[in-house]
Amino acid sequence: MIPTRRQFVASLSAVPVFLQTVSAQQPSTRTAPAQDPVLEQILMDIRELTAEGETQPSARKAAMRGIETSLGILATHFSTHYDRPLQAALRRRETQLGRAALVGGIVNEGRSMNHALTHENVEEGLTRFSQVGLAGALRNLQRAQRNVRLNAPDAIQAATMRRAQYSYCDDLAWQIQMLEAATLIACAIAMAEPTPLGEAACVAMSLMLASLLVSKAWWC
Repeated sequence: MIPTRRQFVASLSAVPVFLQTVSAQQPSTRTAPAQDPVLEQILMDIRELTAEGETQPSARKAAMRGIETSLGILATHFSTHYDRPLQAALRRRETQLGRAALVGGIVNEGRSMNHALTHENVEEGLTRFSQVGLAGALRNLQRAQRNVRLNAPDAIQAATMRRAQYSYCDDLAWQIQMLEAATLIACAIAMAEPTPLGEAACVAMSLMLASLLVSKAWWC
């Protein structure tokens, strides 16, 4: 079950519930999220743009253009500062647990958070993460957002044509699945090895997923 659009809009200004679980399970070793002013500014920009599009339908395409730019900057930032240590942490976790147990744990955690991911989704997500990191997932999201912006009808048309099938909606639905997997992987790392980078990545990816689901609600 996917949370409603209203629930996800609200989540854009809150720390994901997953981090509260991290805090409860790792009280002695958990560290505070990284003080990363660049990441904080990018996330603030995306929250503001999403809120603007939510309240002003006529401004949605302009907001999406701004979100696309922010996603490109975020992908570069993650590639430079986050992906390598997170990929190393994931390799350590896989060595400790084995691949099957790692996948099963992520799927079970996802189901507890109402993410309907399969073992196959998580397997593919892990493979992609090992190859291109979270930066690759964000670049794919940037491409999908651009596809929507360039091909979706204007806001008034979208309201009257919502039941129609668009190829960009199929693409967006696929990216939601992949981003759900990437988000759960980032948050699983944050739980297994509590570090500022891991928790910051979990927060960032959760917000990206929320923003993507809002975009899907706008246009599909």
